[in-house]
Amino acid sequence: MESSGFYQDISTLPLISTIGRSDKKDRELIEHAFTSKSMDATLVNWVKGLVKRCGGIKYALAKDEAYRDISKKELRSLKKSEIRDSLSLLAEYVVERGY
Repeated sequence: MESSGFYQDISTLPLISTIGRSDKKDRELIEHAFTSKSMDATLVNWVKGLVKRCGGIKYALAKDEAYRDISKKELRSLKKSEIRDSLSLLAEYVVERGY
């Protein structure tokens, strides 16, 4: 597996949160994963598991929900229109699409 595939498999915000919550050894392994020219699926799966164990997914979902709520609140201040409704649906979709 090439490193470009790794970037597609790991979301940025959960990974940033994980780096901040992990120990030095785990951070070094994450760095190795990003600097490696090629890696196997085992390393990718390990990083994904670490992200879940460190709460990176929960952190990102909480941020998604918070920004969705802010967006929808701001949208309510606009005149009701098809565009406003579409933006509101988009904000909801971003949160509900899952990880």
